[in-house]
Amino acid sequence: MSELHKSIKGHFEQCVEDLTMPEGWTDLTYGNDACPSWGVNGWQVFIDHPDVSQREVDTGKRFYIIRQAEYGEGDGVWRDTFDEVKSYISEQKPAPSDFYKSDDQYGFEYGDMFITDPFVSECTRFQVDPVVHYNMTPYHVLWWCLNYCATPPEESLHLVARQFMERNSKPEWEKVSLDDWMYEHANDISDEVKAQGTAIIQGFENL
Repeated sequence: MSELHKSIKGHFEQCVEDLTMPEGWTDLTYGNDACPSWGVNGWQVFIDHPDVSQREVDTGKRFYIIRQAEYGEGDGVWRDTFDEVKSYISEQKPAPSDFYKSDDQYGFEYGDMFITDPFVSECTRFQVDPVVHYNMTPYHVLWWCLNYCATPPEESLHLVARQFMERNSKPEWEKVSLDDWMYEHANDISDEVKAQGTAIIQGFENL
């Protein structure tokens, strides 16, 4: 190993020596970058030196976060502390840019798992609501159904509609079709819920 490589390796080690990486995080460090990086759930976090004077570029913040799929392009976000980094990532939701193909199946990373069916649990034994279980947005679930779902889109959309109504219904509301549900409870649901329901109905119309 050359002296230059030894220097870079030592600098990168110093950048993270005060941190304990959570379970499921992967070292994504590339020698040509200005600092080391780690990834989880489709996100990549660049970790600069704790000593500002040792940083190649001083932006005022130590951590830079991007989606792994957007490495080398686009804009990321800066955070001051590692706790802020973990909090930011935990609040994000799987998006279409996080979906990718592996072993002929589309999916997304969740913790240390590659999820190929967001409607079942990680152990594949239980049916789940992707919005609740995997923190997906209703729109991204709809995107998944129309583009990547292994089951027929119409079948998946019926499941999406049922889960949508279960999440947004009051206990006393009767189980009806989505069209009827939207009509009967138009005055009881928010504009955002109306928009989500409308998007599901349009999904059926576009089949």
